[in-house]
Amino acid sequence: MGTFVGSMYDGNDQTNDQYRKLRSYSVVDMKLMYRYKNAEIFTGLNNVFNEIYSTAAYSEYAYPMPERNGYIGMKLEF
Repeated sequence: MGTFVGSMYDGNDQTNDQYRKLRSYSVVDMKLMYRYKNAEIFTGLNNVFNEIYSTAAYSEYAYPMPERNGYIGMKLEF
């Protein structure tokens, strides 16, 4: 899955001219699943290209999002 977000204004910038805008970013996430009867196993990788980005800033203090990370799991249905 790919996500693109355009530039955004600072959360405390009421007039949209006080602080720098957050830059736009693109993030790619992947997930692989295998299902057999009532069981499912899955693995995934978030932020595949290790993009450095923030989704929020207040008074030019940005809150960065996680770097590349992964997960693995299993789900059983009864």
